[in-house]
Amino acid sequence: MIRKIAFILLFSALSGCVPYHAIQQDSSWGYRLMGYAERINSDGSFYLEFHGNGFISNEKILSNFEKRAAELCINDYESDPKILTRPESKFENLKDVQSGWRHFPMVAGNVICK
Repeated sequence: MIRKIAFILLFSALSGCVPYHAIQQDSSWGYRLMGYAERINSDGSFYLEFHGNGFISNEKILSNFEKRAAELCINDYESDPKILTRPESKFENLKDVQSGWRHFPMVAGNVICK
């Protein structure tokens, strides 16, 4: 019985677990490969990627992309998000990841503040 409860708790924790933070260098195991990465384009707009994992839906990743876009733009914004896979990342340090991570979804696109 305790094993079943432990399994259910572990599965529940992992199934909704996509950290909402910037991807950053972590000395213990390279880059934290879930979360968002962004950069400012030359015209003042943003390029934003939100990287997910194998336990979350594309809709949730898209929702997190939109949440970050709203944080970047105080008033309102336009965006063109697309669901892609990691090898399509525009950030070189996020393309070459462990083979098991390569097929995890991400949402990427430009965010233009109004």
